[in-house]
Amino acid sequence: MKHLLIALTATISLLAPAPAETEAEAVAALQSLGIAKLDFTKDAQGRVTGVKIDGATPLLDVHLEHFAAFPELRSLLISHAVKLSGKGATSLSKLTKLEEFQAGGTRWSDDGLAQLSALPHLQSLQLRHSNVSDAGMAHIAKMPALKKILVNPHGKPTLTDAGLKLLGQVATLEEVTLEDITLSYDGCFAYWKALKNLKQINTRGAAIAAADLDKLKADHPGLTIKDLPAPKKQAK
Repeated sequence: MKHLLIALTATISLLAPAPAETEAEAVAALQSLGIAKLDFTKDAQGRVTGVKIDGATPLLDVHLEHFAAFPELRSLLISHAVKLSGKGATSLSKLTKLEEFQAGGTRWSDDGLAQLSALPHLQSLQLRHSNVSDAGMAHIAKMPALKKILVNPHGKPTLTDAGLKLLGQVATLEEVTLEDITLSYDGCFAYWKALKNLKQINTRGAAIAAADLDKLKADHPGLTIKDLPAPKKQAK
């Protein structure tokens, strides 16, 4: 009987879920990856509210689970994580207070966007040099609080009128930045007429006819359209 109880106890122990990772453990785990630039912002209670990552080649999809330990996270900015796709990033769907997300210089995919689509407070989304396609824009169209978005497919034909026209379904949208992309009025902007809160369009290296921008502005009186300068090259 004693041996049976020991065996049952061992089995139950194996089946029991692992204890949730603490914030301190998650911070230590991320710091151990050897990321070039890793900054944490904390509130008065010492809780992590912001994470900024750059030069993050060691960051993999499996490491995204650490962010679930930050329930107060408002801002997550990731740059140059070339192995990161966001596939299976279910931990991000738990960040219900997240307001700002950036995936720049990554392989962030449509699957990754699916994990963000239902976040109730996500207001700002930056997707520069990612692998997001027209299909992924359907996930963005479901975002309930999105106000600002930046898209830059790096000149790749993965984002077109067919996907960007879906932004016309994001009623809360106020500002759109379009970089290195080809768009038209008839294929895209004509579908944005319902965006009553749209205030500003920024372009950089975008192939958009001036006449099409004029039509867009006519649809939205008071709309500001800015042609942004090319980014400064970093000194070697």
